[in-house]
Amino acid sequence: HDPRLDPRRLQREIRVPNPRPPDGIALAAACVGVASNVYARITNRPAAIVVLPGLLILVPGSVGFRSLTAFLDADTLGGLQTAIGVFFIGVSIVVGLLLANVIVQPRKAL
Repeated sequence: HDPRLDPRRLQREIRVPNPRPPDGIALAAACVGVASNVYARITNRPAAIVVLPGLLILVPGSVGFRSLTAFLDADTLGGLQTAIGVFFIGVSIVVGLLLANVIVQPRKAL
């Protein structure tokens, strides 16, 4: 057994930067919003045709379910941390869509 490959040692030495998911989700929501507004302007159709399927992928359904499961398992702290994460993901989606509406103005008439 090679001591250099000990998992605990590797875990201490390798520091992987923690990705910030809300930033990526806000960027993804902005891309979906810009694409839907451009689609609505070009085709003269509602932007919801593009934005709804795009946002369904971004909605944190499984994370919310994990939060609920943690609360039901009496892991209050874990459930609360996960619920706060779900809240920040939701806020990131809203920020991304607002940013998209600033970048490409939505159609005025529906």
